Amino acid sequence: MLTEHGIQIAPRTFYAWAERAPSKRALWDAAITEVLAGF
Repeated sequence: MLTEHGIQIAPRTFYAWAERAPSKRALWDAAITEVLAGF
């Protein structure tokens, strides 16, 4: 998305992000989203 707007991103930055485990906040947000989707 950023590269579509002409913003350069170093490949190592992308791969570091892609290989990182999800944060506690991301896991919590996913759990809440599933709960709310049931309503």
